[in-house]
Amino acid sequence: MRYTIASSELRAMDADERFVSRKYDKAVHHAFRKVMGLIRGARDERDLRAFKSLRLEKLKGDRLGTSSLRLTQAMRLIIRFVTDPNGQTIVVIEIVDYHK
Repeated sequence: MRYTIASSELRAMDADERFVSRKYDKAVHHAFRKVMGLIRGARDERDLRAFKSLRLEKLKGDRLGTSSLRLTQAMRLIIRFVTDPNGQTIVVIEIVDYHK
């Protein structure tokens, strides 16, 4: 599946496994890289939905139009699915703490 990453910090985390963001702990870095591997291997949204542990959810309210994937107990990866004539693309937006 095609994807793009909106944040330069998340692009660096995806491109270089030695890159360490001070914003996230080691477990979040590890989970992010694991989920990005699943995104790269997915053919479409259904493949991601099949991984029940990711808990792919459509969001509501001021996050309408986006979805989340579980990274850790508290942290979620916010994404958006964009469909164009070339197929579906995932836009990786940010990592958020759902318990704040």
